Amino acid sequence: MKRAGFTLVELLVVLGLIAVITAIAVLAMPGSIRTSKADSAMTTVIAELRRAREMAVSERRDMEVRFVNNNEIRILRLEVPSGSATLVRSTLLEGGFRFVVFSDVPDTPDGFGKTAAVSFGSSTTYIFRTEATFTDNNANLDPISGTIFIGLTGQSSTARAATIFGPSALVRGYRWDGRSWIE
Repeated sequence: MKRAGFTLVELLVVLGLIAVITAIAVLAMPGSIRTSKADSAMTTVIAELRRAREMAVSERRDMEVRFVNNNEIRILRLEVPSGSATLVRSTLLEGGFRFVVFSDVPDTPDGFGKTAAVSFGSSTTYIFRTEATFTDNNANLDPISGTIFIGLTGQSSTARAATIFGPSALVRGYRWDGRSWIE
């Protein structure tokens, strides 16, 4: 006569497999969460830069971008004819992410420089122009290119970067994988 059911050995094997899979998932979870949050911070920066560019073109008003307190992006509309600035948007990076440069991580493949966390040469004013360029505030409106580096202080595995190519205001994102930048 055949009896239905499972033997104790079969049950123990299944429980053992479940325990091993659970342990692997629990150990992998913190790294996955950190990676996801780093990607989210980079996406936030890229979205704000693209938003400022699109607003400059669609509203036909220059938009100044300010990087404040190592974790905030402000978009200001430059009014005509006064030239005064009106705050349009302010966005904070969440989860402890900041504008930070890592000494053990090289410059991005675009090669715009790595002199600071917000690296645009000697420029300190950044403006998306109505004709879809990215410039500083000098009189001849020379386009500037540069990089914004993002991450958690002391954790180069969270390094991310957003680059801007000044003549077209093209914004790109990069993720550091421990060996190279991945677009």
